[in-house]
Amino acid sequence: MAPLPPYSYASVPLILVSLWHAICSSNSYGRSSTLFHARSWHPLPRLRYGELLAETLALVAAAVYHGFTVFGTQSGSETQILGLQQLVMLVFFIVVFFLILVNESTLAFSLPQDFNFLLLGFSFSVESFVAVCSATDPNLLFELESFRILAALAGFSALTCFLLAWKPVSFMVSITFSASLALQGSWLLQMGLSLYSDEFLPEGCHHLSNGHTQCDIAVADHRAVALMDLLLIIHIICILLVFVAAYGISYRKPGHTRRHSGYEFVDGNGEVDQLQMRQLPTKVVID
Repeated sequence: MAPLPPYSYASVPLILVSLWHAICSSNSYGRSSTLFHARSWHPLPRLRYGELLAETLALVAAAVYHGFTVFGTQSGSETQILGLQQLVMLVFFIVVFFLILVNESTLAFSLPQDFNFLLLGFSFSVESFVAVCSATDPNLLFELESFRILAALAGFSALTCFLLAWKPVSFMVSITFSASLALQGSWLLQMGLSLYSDEFLPEGCHHLSNGHTQCDIAVADHRAVALMDLLLIIHIICILLVFVAAYGISYRKPGHTRRHSGYEFVDGNGEVDQLQMRQLPTKVVID
């Protein structure tokens, strides 16, 4: 693993963007489920393209910061090559978000909204591949497990993007995509704490001079892996509760239609002749 800055630099933006998408998607679906159409970005109240601008600038800052770290390592070493892979991934994301910004704000491309999800799907696919390549040493089991989970989360985000490019009217896929972004953000924060912070480093593990994290004995390694798997389950439960709460709060706003799984209440204050009623059969009683 390259000597990167703590992964928390990307966690907070991802979590904030995912919550913003979840709220906007829930509001749109609550107003009209039949007219719902997933969006890769949502306009801000006073700055329409503020989300795209903020995401692009954040990626540029992360790439510049990461570039100084990568080129400060030993030239031609494995650490530098792995760092260059991650730097190219950031540049790829920058190009994608720049293309989306130009496409949405100008008439230069006039690409459909669904094409944005296709671009994002390829971006997360690249992230998944880079995450797998970032830790390939089987002796570093704890580190390898952390990056495998990140690769799986990035691959899941890519899958939801491809599904939205194919079927953008699905609210469930849209909210799942937002949740996957939040889960990626929280897991990046967890990796930054577990792999780089001495306070959160599992017992029996230590940092190496080349930037890797290694456990002393096999028992400590397997214990650290089990701990990361447990933390992943906790992250999933927390994200699920937060997104269910965000979805429920959006339906408390005025103008949203509450949906029921069974029968709908019928307003009886209107005209009686407008209600379609079935004639009840007459029952003959013989004394």
